[in-house]
Amino acid sequence: LSSDHKYRPIIIVPTASSSLITLWNAKYFLQHKKYIPSKEIQRTMKKKPRYVEIKRPSLHNPKRSVEYIIVDQVEKLSYEEWHQVVAVFASGALWQFKYYPLKSPAEIFERFCGFHVYMKTGGQNKVKKNIENWKVHKLALSSLRHQDKDVCYAFWKIVSPILQARYSNLMI
Repeated sequence: LSSDHKYRPIIIVPTASSSLITLWNAKYFLQHKKYIPSKEIQRTMKKKPRYVEIKRPSLHNPKRSVEYIIVDQVEKLSYEEWHQVVAVFASGALWQFKYYPLKSPAEIFERFCGFHVYMKTGGQNKVKKNIENWKVHKLALSSLRHQDKDVCYAFWKIVSPILQARYSNLMI
């Protein structure tokens, strides 16, 4: 990331194409409150971006916007940028954490607010096995797209107080 991203909150998403939230569709979900499968977006874009920016109303001044940076290549984050990380989306695969400064999911989710988005189908939850053992918030999408905004609101309802409590140095 560049120096103009200093003090911007960072959200990490998995690189795994099997994850429901990826760099391809994170903006649609977290900013526009609509889930679109990554594969649909990949067809319309020439190449995957290095990062994605989203805007949200400021927690301190709703007339002002705050830019969040979304990344999936954590090995490129600097020491300082790791202190800007406000949320981590987990795919359920252990290899996702290979380049994290903290090596175990238990350590990672003690330090960072973790999320796992899964598809609820036929009244059954399809949460990956590893996720059950990790300290992550589970967010269930359904096949009804009008409910996407409720899942997005649930994410921000969890993240917003954490931002205020822990990340006063960021531009929130």
